[in-house]
Amino acid sequence: MTNESTMSTVEFSSETIDNLPSGRELDSLVATRVMGWKLERHSMPEWVGKNSMALGYDDRGRHLLSSLPEFSQNIRDAWEVLEKSPKGWASQIHRTLDGRWCCQYGLSESYAETPSLAICLASLKAKLIQGTTG
Repeated sequence: MTNESTMSTVEFSSETIDNLPSGRELDSLVATRVMGWKLERHSMPEWVGKNSMALGYDDRGRHLLSSLPEFSQNIRDAWEVLEKSPKGWASQIHRTLDGRWCCQYGLSESYAETPSLAICLASLKAKLIQGTTG
């Protein structure tokens, strides 16, 4: 019944994180590694919807009945990631002169073509740094 994402078992470096594409695999990584959710994947009837594959529990133990947020593709969903940053961590996002987006999240920084992707990449890198320092 549970089907782990192939990316969820990969060890990441700052460089590999910066090369991750937006999409459902990245959204799952952000949900589990940044948001602290426990996800289970179940086959759902087609009428439920293509994005309604993820069920599980959030960091407070509440059951998730809705679809997995599109953190890497939807700024409204990505904003939840910024709001989840630990107390005392500064977060900022801005557009660079070359048109890319930069997100600074704690001690990490990432650049991407969209603000949503920049937020996801920076938050994953921040978790990587946090894991090595504390």
